[in-house]
Amino acid sequence: MFLQMPKITNDFESEASILSPIRNNPEVSSRGRLQSVPPPYSMGQPQSKLPDLVLPEDDIWYVYVTHIFSTVEVCIRLLGDEYSTVYEDLITEMELHYYDASKIPQVLYPIIGRMYAAVLDNNEVHRVEVVSVKGIEVTCYFMDHGGDHVTLDLRSLREIDPKFLKLAAQAKKVRLAGLEEFAQNQTYVAI
Repeated sequence: MFLQMPKITNDFESEASILSPIRNNPEVSSRGRLQSVPPPYSMGQPQSKLPDLVLPEDDIWYVYVTHIFSTVEVCIRLLGDEYSTVYEDLITEMELHYYDASKIPQVLYPIIGRMYAAVLDNNEVHRVEVVSVKGIEVTCYFMDHGGDHVTLDLRSLREIDPKFLKLAAQAKKVRLAGLEEFAQNQTYVAI
C-alpha cells in the first residue's frame, strides 16, 4: 500500500503555510487532502521593526534590574508612567489575547530573528525573539527581560499579533559607572 502525500497550494503571497490536522477540520477538502490555510498575523511576511527605547533625559533613572551579568553590567527595565505602566498594559492585553492559546495556531517553522509570543506553562506571555532552533527546542531572547537566552519547547510559541510590536523592547543592557574595579575581584563576582 502506498500513501500519497497531499498537494499543498499557497493561494496567498506568503512563503509559509500552516498545515491543519485532518480530523474534524473544515480546512480538509472532501477528498481528505490538506489545504493551505492563510496564516494569522501574516506569518512569513516581514515583521515591523520594534521602535527604539527612548531613554529618560534625567540624570537619575528609576529602574528594575531584570538580570545581572557581572558587577558592572546589568539588564534593566525602566520604571515610571511612561515605561512600566505602558509595559504592564501591553502584558495584560497579551495575556487576554493568548488566554486560550490552544485556539491560536502553534508556530511550526520558527524563523531565526523573528519575534513571537511565548505562552509558558504558568500562562505567562512574553515577547521573544528566536535565536536558534534545534528540533523542537527553540532558544529565545526575552526582549522585555533581557539576560541569557532561554530554551523553550516549540509548542509554546505563537505568532505575535502586530499590535504587540508597537512598544519598544523594554530590556536595556547598561554598565554601572564607578564599579569597574570590582569587576576583577572574584569575591564580588561570586556573590
